[in-house]
Amino acid sequence: MATRRKDCAYAAAVGPHSNTPRWRSHSGARFRQALWRRGGGSRGWAVMPENVQQSPDHRQSECRPGLHQYLRRKLSRGGGRGPRAPGSRADHALALGHDDGRLRKGALEEGIGPSPRWQSRVDHFSADLNLRVGDCVRVRSFDEILSTLDRGGCLDSLPFMPEMGDYCGREFRVSKRLEKYNDYVYRTGLRRMKNAVLLEGLRCNGESHGGCQALCQIIWKEAWLTRVAEKRPRQPNLLGASPTAGLGHSVCMKDDVLRATRGAPSGDELRFSCQATDVYKASSRLSWWDVRQYWRDLSSGNVSASGLIGGFAFFLFSLILRVVVLRVGGYRLLVGLYNRVQRIRGADPYPYCQGTLQRTPAREMNLTPGELVRVKSYDDILRTLDTNNKNRGLWFDAEMVKYCGGTYAVLCRVETLIDNKSGRMIKVQNTCIALEGVTNQGDYHGFNPRNEYLLWREIWLERVPVGLGGDSSSKVLPPA
Repeated sequence: MATRRKDCAYAAAVGPHSNTPRWRSHSGARFRQALWRRGGGSRGWAVMPENVQQSPDHRQSECRPGLHQYLRRKLSRGGGRGPRAPGSRADHALALGHDDGRLRKGALEEGIGPSPRWQSRVDHFSADLNLRVGDCVRVRSFDEILSTLDRGGCLDSLPFMPEMGDYCGREFRVSKRLEKYNDYVYRTGLRRMKNAVLLEGLRCNGESHGGCQALCQIIWKEAWLTRVAEKRPRQPNLLGASPTAGLGHSVCMKDDVLRATRGAPSGDELRFSCQATDVYKASSRLSWWDVRQYWRDLSSGNVSASGLIGGFAFFLFSLILRVVVLRVGGYRLLVGLYNRVQRIRGADPYPYCQGTLQRTPAREMNLTPGELVRVKSYDDILRTLDTNNKNRGLWFDAEMVKYCGGTYAVLCRVETLIDNKSGRMIKVQNTCIALEGVTNQGDYHGFNPRNEYLLWREIWLERVPVGLGGDSSSKVLPPA
């Protein structure tokens, strides 16, 4: 009976043969109250209470029947999917039918999306270029990109950062198509991204974010790019130009992009906002068993056929290993057999071995950028890890195993990082080293293409002497 009353309220509010919502009618009020009672407000749903008035610009907005049918189905299942991660933002325009063709169903499911007064306008640019690895693209001019952003400096909740302005009007090649990423912040697993790519060699230098040294690879929406085959006049970088130069038609201004680098204040503590902190809001849930994601990895060029087969083979071995260990035993025998086969093939050993220490040692080598170092063997590094596979709080990831035994140059000493969850600037207490070309390839994380730099403790490295002037001195610290 309750379902029938709700359906009647829905039909009265929307109208059986009309696309115009009668939100000011008595039936529309009953429908809004039904939405609110069924958990809309408590679950972050896009529902307005009775005392909230609509703006004149939105009262005559066209209602899309498909959106309201989705709302009705959602309510019949008892509202949303449960609590959301901090920072997600409900959009009350969804319940009022103000979709305007820009908010996707995935954003509705996650309870995120741009505010109605921050709508971005990308109608005149192609938001889906279907770019593949190796395609040559040109970054649009700064004023063109501004016209795609909302007042928060975002497109589909992904911010355009001031550091990206230096690349406007220049040509680059696509290194990866960003169809998904691995959520390390809220630990929700893989998440879906749409119409986004990574360009070769373009990383954030942190100039507008307090000097952050994470060196994150910049994410580019396809609406900000154009294929080189499309002949367009090159535009100069307008980031340093007048805020109103050629931007009269844009919702977002230069000052809005700069202002968006600061997150919500927390007392006297400064907080930052960037792509790394907001990428969760710009993505949607992705199930690990959704096989379409692997087809997208293969068709876009992110992963080769051999790499995909190898990834599935390792997944099957890990699954068998869990089943055998839980029911029969023989963990060491299976891992030893795997490592022997991998040694014959010249491949990596099993990357999920555990450390055994309770207190971990450290070593100061005073490494400087440009020095050559050799990564110690996997067995030597395991002797420096605790039972959580950490050394003084720094995780030794499975992606780092492939670099063991290799020689690399020191890129930099990482001393400051932005915490991706809170936006606070963190001062690194123990020395972390980034090595040139040593990045996370995603082989053991669902082929995550983010390609972020891996951080190393100095005790995991050893200096390679260069000539007679090499300084091989080091200081061993007591266990922590």
